[in-house]
Amino acid sequence: MPQRGPAEVKPKTDKQVRPASNLIDRITSAFAFIAGIAVVLMMVHVTIAIIARSAFNYSIPAVITIVSNYYMVIVVCLPLAFVERNDAHIAVDVLTNHFSKRVQTRLFGWIYLFSAVVFGLVAYASWDEAVNKYAVGLVSVESDIAIPTWIGYFAVPLGYCMGTVYALLLFARFLFGTPPPGTVAGDFEAQVERLSHE
Repeated sequence: MPQRGPAEVKPKTDKQVRPASNLIDRITSAFAFIAGIAVVLMMVHVTIAIIARSAFNYSIPAVITIVSNYYMVIVVCLPLAFVERNDAHIAVDVLTNHFSKRVQTRLFGWIYLFSAVVFGLVAYASWDEAVNKYAVGLVSVESDIAIPTWIGYFAVPLGYCMGTVYALLLFARFLFGTPPPGTVAGDFEAQVERLSHE
């Protein structure tokens, strides 16, 4: 990979970016932890509902509503930045495998900016939708029980906003040549090498 500039610039840039990187990493891990808790709660909730129906012929109300409007939304949206950090998004590299490593490295880095734009647009649109649902106090009625569902709508913009921030962080690291230490997504050259052998 070509030199990006004098060797002394890199530590200075890294020193400026590292505090924000550490904070973003902590928030990313916290969101992933919350999503993990949601998975466990969903499994326990559904299991109890199945046992109650099978063993006691009793149907726990609002299970489907809570699963679809809370658990699933949290599990899918909150860990987006965590997935980005661990390079776990689905990738189709039929064409890029035929490019040179230099082109692949540059393309791979600029994709972070494109991802940030897409994440940002979804975050903006979903935030507007969440605010509208909050304004009308959206609820779902099941078995004569009103379950507020507007709360779950805010998990979408939160997750995509965090994905936007993390993608921008990775793009900044790419530009300055200071990949986040200890993250798969930060090591651009290693990823290109790995992808070229898959």
